[in-house]
Amino acid sequence: MATRVEKYQSSVQAALTLAKEHDLYAIVRVQDNIGLEVSILNGKTQSKRKTQLQGMGISVFSEDGTTAFGWTDDPTVENTETLIRTLNGAVRASQMLEVQKNTAIFEVPPFQVIDLPNLKYPVEEQNLTRLEDALRGGHLGVCKLNPDLSVTSSFSQSDDQWWISRSDGTSVIYSMPISNVRHSMTMGDSKNKAMTNLKLSGVDAEFLMNPATTERELWHKVSVSYALLGKLFSAGQLPEGEYQGLLDPGIAGIYVHEAVGHPIESDNGPFSIFADKKLGTFGLGNRVAQPNIDVIDGPVEGMWGDVRYSANGVQRKTVVVIEKGILVNSISDVFSAARAGTPINGAGRAQYFNSVPIPRMSNTRIIDRDAVDADIHPPYASVEELYSLLEDLGVLSNGKQVVMPVQCGGGSVLPTEGTFMFGCNGIYRFSSEQGIELFGASNFSGNTQAALLTPMRGIGKLHLNNAGWCGKEGQSASVGCGSHAYVLIDANPGKIIYGGK
Repeated sequence: MATRVEKYQSSVQAALTLAKEHDLYAIVRVQDNIGLEVSILNGKTQSKRKTQLQGMGISVFSEDGTTAFGWTDDPTVENTETLIRTLNGAVRASQMLEVQKNTAIFEVPPFQVIDLPNLKYPVEEQNLTRLEDALRGGHLGVCKLNPDLSVTSSFSQSDDQWWISRSDGTSVIYSMPISNVRHSMTMGDSKNKAMTNLKLSGVDAEFLMNPATTERELWHKVSVSYALLGKLFSAGQLPEGEYQGLLDPGIAGIYVHEAVGHPIESDNGPFSIFADKKLGTFGLGNRVAQPNIDVIDGPVEGMWGDVRYSANGVQRKTVVVIEKGILVNSISDVFSAARAGTPINGAGRAQYFNSVPIPRMSNTRIIDRDAVDADIHPPYASVEELYSLLEDLGVLSNGKQVVMPVQCGGGSVLPTEGTFMFGCNGIYRFSSEQGIELFGASNFSGNTQAALLTPMRGIGKLHLNNAGWCGKEGQSASVGCGSHAYVLIDANPGKIIYGGK
């Protein structure tokens, strides 16, 4: 199969050859990215564009592990050789200083693979006008729901192709195709408004060009989102407090992404809330969650974040981070695994050729070993079904209340302080006294360690269908997450707070 990155073969070889002449070990990263974007607002096309990005980034290492990094957006042979000479000078200057050194890359075995997916609608073959027409059909369908709605519809598709070549003979060529369609609905004005959105994610334009393949899911989400929007417009504010929480796979996945994933990325090392402060490494072997809880991160075929190889040419491993409530591993890369006291598992990612690789999540999921077997499936479960389920589980007895955030918009975490917070467009409250109540936009926040140790139960089968972007150190990465159909978390006074804006 032909690749776009192999046109730089002469430059890659020139970089490796000249690095060897300077007694340097090199990692050469070539990126070729093609993206398509279409956006429509209230029937009018706002943008329609194709983006392209190509370039080369190079990391070099001396024998003692001194390293330097540089890049060029015009990787001709001449520019590549100039870059190697510049990096050689930087390494030799750094060797005279007390800089941190790392020789772990020398212990990584060589690896060769070409891994390109066979797509029905590859980005190179798509036509922006056809995509615009297909998106407009769904957009106008949403607009017809209510003439007072403000509707924004967008579609994006990209294919990020990489070639990682190392001095030890490693050659890894792989591609990360992703796509996303989103319809956002807003009602009201700046003083009093409510919003809701729905999205579908995949690897190419199939769900847009062949709507029959996902019509049931898409239009079910449209009807549910529109019905929710009307209710949110007049909804009040949930009183801030400690409640039992019911999280769907999207929000439970974001919860574990923020509360566990970021603190356990190996570059946090001795500064993480999971660190052993005396040893300066992660506190592997410590209990950090209930015995029924596992947390896993790794590539999942067809999902966002299906990253099978690192930016250093290391095959990505699926990692059990927490097993039976015990911290057993981290999400690590070549450069920071040793400092964190964990093995290298290929989690180094770079957004662009000129980005320094850092450890990042791929698809993170939280699993209850003792999950309740229930035939319930978001997003099709109604709140009435959920209320009946909670009654059957006995969690609404004795005046207890359960809250369920809906349509989470993203979150944040402070890995060194152990706090997290994310917002949602609305939040339901279930109680035997008041039945089902809906409140407006709210927050869900807490202390990471306390939240993980809070008893929680998984309900139903695993759902790994939440896709989004994760920002870290100025870089964005496509990630996925999920959980059981629902996760029920006990109330934890003062440690997990629902409500407020």
